Amino acid sequence: PTDSKTDNQNKTDYRNQVNKVANATKELINSFKNPTPPTQQVAVAEVSKTKKLKRTKSLLAIGASMILLAVAGYILYPKLISTNTQPESLDKSIAVLPFTDLSPTQDQEYFGDGMAEAIINGLGQVNNLKVIARSSSFQFKGKNESLLTIGNTLKVATALEGSVTKSGDRIRVRATLTKTDDGTQLWSETFDRDLNDYLLIQDEITSKIVTALRISFYGQLRPSQRLSSSEEAIKLYQQGRYFHDRNGDGDSKLASDYFFKAVQLDTTFALAWAYLATASDYNVEKFRKYAKKAIDLNPNLGDAIVNEAGISFSDLNFDKEEKELRKALTVESENPRVVRNVGLFLSYLGYYSEGIQLSKRAVDLDPLQSWSYFSLTHALAVDGNFNEALASWIKENQISNRRGITTKVHLLVLSGQPKEAFELLDKISSEEDKLFLLAAVSFSLNQSQEAERYLRDFKHKYTSTNPHAVSELLVFFGKKEEALQILDAVILKPITAWSKTDEWFRFALFLRASPYLIPLRGDPRFKEICKKYKYPDIE
Repeated sequence: PTDSKTDNQNKTDYRNQVNKVANATKELINSFKNPTPPTQQVAVAEVSKTKKLKRTKSLLAIGASMILLAVAGYILYPKLISTNTQPESLDKSIAVLPFTDLSPTQDQEYFGDGMAEAIINGLGQVNNLKVIARSSSFQFKGKNESLLTIGNTLKVATALEGSVTKSGDRIRVRATLTKTDDGTQLWSETFDRDLNDYLLIQDEITSKIVTALRISFYGQLRPSQRLSSSEEAIKLYQQGRYFHDRNGDGDSKLASDYFFKAVQLDTTFALAWAYLATASDYNVEKFRKYAKKAIDLNPNLGDAIVNEAGISFSDLNFDKEEKELRKALTVESENPRVVRNVGLFLSYLGYYSEGIQLSKRAVDLDPLQSWSYFSLTHALAVDGNFNEALASWIKENQISNRRGITTKVHLLVLSGQPKEAFELLDKISSEEDKLFLLAAVSFSLNQSQEAERYLRDFKHKYTSTNPHAVSELLVFFGKKEEALQILDAVILKPITAWSKTDEWFRFALFLRASPYLIPLRGDPRFKEICKKYKYPDIE
């Protein structure tokens, strides 16, 4: 629409040419639908040879043109006679790809990453627009994948590509919005700004993309909030996110180091504090300290609220936890980390259908992040959908195989595949897990004597330290009464007497989150136990 014939070599008005081709193609299609009547064909055949010879050159020229138009018709016909065939979910969907650093010194990668993240956050506020999470779209960083491949992998109709070029105190940002199915460019613009206009560039590009997509949204986009007053702190945060968002657990230490340096430069950097807590989750004391700092700085930050919900969960304050989970979902409903954690924890509380729905939404928003499938796997399992959970685990493992094989073996047992489970037992390193599964597999294979022997051994070794697992195994063997007796004995122990590292404490956390205890959920005595620990009253 913005093309001008003064801007191209042949001084051609391409818009008019396209219209001519389209009109000619429509005429050609109409001729296919309404061919010349036979009577007229006979009349044409009776034209004199003299007139035919005079018209030969003209007919040849017309014939050549018709052949070209036929080819155009073959290509364009489906688009002229049909409506959009893509699913509605794909029509309003976008992946913001990492911006390429084209600077001579190659030192603006963090700036490009921050630009892409700001656009993702801005677009996340648009109603009915599916925006792929950073951790999935950034999987294509440095890879020469086609837009068609990216679109099919992420299930999006459009992709935003961009580049960043720094020259002195000026920076140029180029952004292009393209359809992933056919490469049609929908919008493109270049921004030349001073480096101190960082947020202005982000806001302008985000606004332009929203306009280009013509998506209706609730009100106006909220102004971008400066992550930090320190550009160096932002750079360190971006580097921390790079290692934090990589699939698996192996990069938590490195990510934590970058986040810690960021908050040292800017102690008011709430998002960096929230991610510092997440990266320190194996250290309970640090997790609580950093999570509190983040929530104090920004009570409406989704990542910080989710961290607080995790603390409430570990404190067995399920009522407070649920309120925090639902608040987090209200303030950041398109943040995949928020969505997947809310889904996972709600399923642990007993909201199984809602947990599955949210976990699937997280996969939709962040399809290349293994943690999304981790949440879905567990949400499906605690609801008894073992085959679906196994399929989700397989996808999770395809993305990241760092989580071990134990979950898969449990799912194979629960889904009625003991032979397949048995073949994997040697790969389990934990003696406790292996003995549990040996008992379960033997029972499933009708090896009664071996199963009972393994069960006795497990009870002898772990009843005092892990009554939760013992009760699970007893229920699997069909010994519900004995399992309930153990649960009744555990419930007599005061909550205040538990240590946070005690397996007795773990028992209370996962009463409703154990797939092995599903057969007890309808038992009034089990309901009373859940009520004792103030689980939500769910029928």
